[in-house]
Amino acid sequence: METNVCVNETGICYPIIQDAINNATSGQTVVIVNDLAQYNENVVVNVTGLTLTSNTSTRPVIWSNSSQAPINVTAGNATVRNIHAVYNGTGSQIGAIHSKDVSAYNLTVSNNTLNNTSNGTYAGGVVFWYSGYQSAISQNIIGTSTSAYGPGIVLISPTYTTISNNSIWTDGTSDNYGIYTSAGGNLTIDGNVVWSGGTSTQNIGMSLSSSTTNATMTNNRISTYGNGAGSQYGILISGNGHNMSENTISTYSTSGSGNMGIFFNVVTYSTANRNNISSGGVGSSNIGIYLPSGSNGNNLTGNKISTSGTSGNFGVYLISSSLNGVAQNSISTGGTTSSTGIYLSASSSNTVSSNVVYTVNATSASSGIEIGSSSSSNMLRSNNVTTNSTSSYGVQIETSNNNTFYDSNISAPAAYDVFLVGTTAGNNNYFVNVSFNESDIGTNGATVATKLFVQHRLDVTARNSSGPLNGAIVFGNDTNSVDNVENPASNFSAATNSTGQIPTQLLSEFMANGTHNSTSGYLYFNNYTVTASKAGHVDNSTAVYMTDDLSVDILLRAMIYATTIFGRSSESFQLATDTELGSVYAMVNSVNASRSLNSGWSHVAMTFDSGTIKLYVNGQLAGTASTSVTPAAGNRSLMLGNGTDLVIDEVAFRSGVLSQSAIEQHYQVGPGLKAIVSAVGGGSFGRNFNISASTSDGSFSNRHITAADLLAGTTQSVNLPNATGVPTAVVVTSNSCNQVLTATKAQLSGVYC
Repeated sequence: METNVCVNETGICYPIIQDAINNATSGQTVVIVNDLAQYNENVVVNVTGLTLTSNTSTRPVIWSNSSQAPINVTAGNATVRNIHAVYNGTGSQIGAIHSKDVSAYNLTVSNNTLNNTSNGTYAGGVVFWYSGYQSAISQNIIGTSTSAYGPGIVLISPTYTTISNNSIWTDGTSDNYGIYTSAGGNLTIDGNVVWSGGTSTQNIGMSLSSSTTNATMTNNRISTYGNGAGSQYGILISGNGHNMSENTISTYSTSGSGNMGIFFNVVTYSTANRNNISSGGVGSSNIGIYLPSGSNGNNLTGNKISTSGTSGNFGVYLISSSLNGVAQNSISTGGTTSSTGIYLSASSSNTVSSNVVYTVNATSASSGIEIGSSSSSNMLRSNNVTTNSTSSYGVQIETSNNNTFYDSNISAPAAYDVFLVGTTAGNNNYFVNVSFNESDIGTNGATVATKLFVQHRLDVTARNSSGPLNGAIVFGNDTNSVDNVENPASNFSAATNSTGQIPTQLLSEFMANGTHNSTSGYLYFNNYTVTASKAGHVDNSTAVYMTDDLSVDILLRAMIYATTIFGRSSESFQLATDTELGSVYAMVNSVNASRSLNSGWSHVAMTFDSGTIKLYVNGQLAGTASTSVTPAAGNRSLMLGNGTDLVIDEVAFRSGVLSQSAIEQHYQVGPGLKAIVSAVGGGSFGRNFNISASTSDGSFSNRHITAADLLAGTTQSVNLPNATGVPTAVVVTSNSCNQVLTATKAQLSGVYC
């Protein structure tokens, strides 16, 4: 017998592979030298760190037709490469390369040709049963053709295992799987080419079942083709935390039903991104991506999906699932009967956004997007939907509630753009800024209670002449609406922020249902009245009829009436300030003269003489206005400091008209009560003051005070010379005005005249 199996190639050689392995030690390599040799053995790789390989490109064959595998790995850190292993026995759960020992970890299976034609269940090219932790299966050519459950690769409870760049072909008569895993997690499946087909019950490219977690499946090319009565699945997956991206998947059958690109079998928090999926056949239920009941929290993004079977063609199908995202997918569905791009059935709180959906050539019960019965609170945003046949609606909404379409385009030139179904009351759905033919909403009868509210956005900015107003209150309502109770957005109230804006409001244009339809007429709502107000400003409002999204800019003029210094309401006279704009007004019957104010103290005065209003600021004429109406008589109260936080030092109100010089003299007094007014720049007061006093001993007589006695810009005391007693009365008089002060204190204070 030839000795073609050598240890470390230059070492001792043996005629039987197992003899070479039994005489090898950890870390050594057993090499099959003769590439034409065939070995009918049940090789057991039981040496840790051993490599079993050949040194030729034509791989030697190890085969078994017994109940044992041709190669069984029981030790860790082992490698099998460049071998052709064949199993055609009768054992179940047997692989051409096989491991069931939990101590077999960190295994490498690469560059092998593996075949399995047995009739046992779960008999595959590579079978790791509760073993193979941190293993790598790569660049193998695997073919199986079994009578029952013949996967190319079978992994039971694998963890941290990589399956990459393998070519897998399965063609059995019952349940063909390219790759099958159960439980386990943290798998990487990348760059494999998988073909699964035949007359079996099911042909599945990749199946990850029974709570597998955190698998990454990328860049795989998967094809399933069946001519039996079973289903075809590109990827059938369970568990959570998976990522499927950039795979090319094709499923097709000549009979049966259930051709699905990716089947989320109760999968949560997983992603399917940028996959290219085509699904079709002569049977029904040709689906690109299918999420059945309990598939929650998943994201389907950027996939290209095409379905074209005989009937039941769906791009994306969700049933009893929630919190999923369907975004940026390109979906084309077509067939000889029903086709729907995106279908949500009994599903809630999903987000469907930025998809391009095209439904073509369907002959019955079709739509671009369908919101099926019992679906609620789904948000559909920025989708473009087109259908081209007489039985293909753009959007169909069945008995469902609180679903909202935003910023989408819907076109169904041969059918209704929107079709409403369902007789159960209390189901309201919304279109917000959706582009569609508003005269093209159909129903399946007058009893349809499903409602569609067509709405638009309203943005409001409140400002005054100085810019945006913070804290203004904006209120809107559809007063005198046709039927206010029907409008879910009949009123709103919101406060502006620092930019003068309120949160965007959604207001209704009309409602459609079975009663209010395109034939009988929709229920249109009246104009909205939008009012803005802010303390210290005049309210302003506008009328808005919602036919499209729009913005309203409301200017609030600062209120004069709420900041009155002195006066009697607007129909009479007022001297008032606008603290927002920093201005002062002299007003008679709503006619006013105004002037801006600087910060700090200001002296303001107004006169009214024969229809002329004059406003003085700091002693100077600041503005004039004319009116032919005199101040109205009335019994309204005089107001002092109404609605203002100004500090008012003093107010004088008199009949008659003061001259500008008199007003200027008053200005010179300045704030605070003083006995003597200040001179400006050391000049003359323009008048003299006389002070007389009575004292207890009569020792003081009148003293004449002149400008020379005073220092301009100061407050001074006046001495009473030669007065030895306590003053009992002091009288101040002026040459130019009446008595200005009578006091009983020696220290005079007060401003009079």
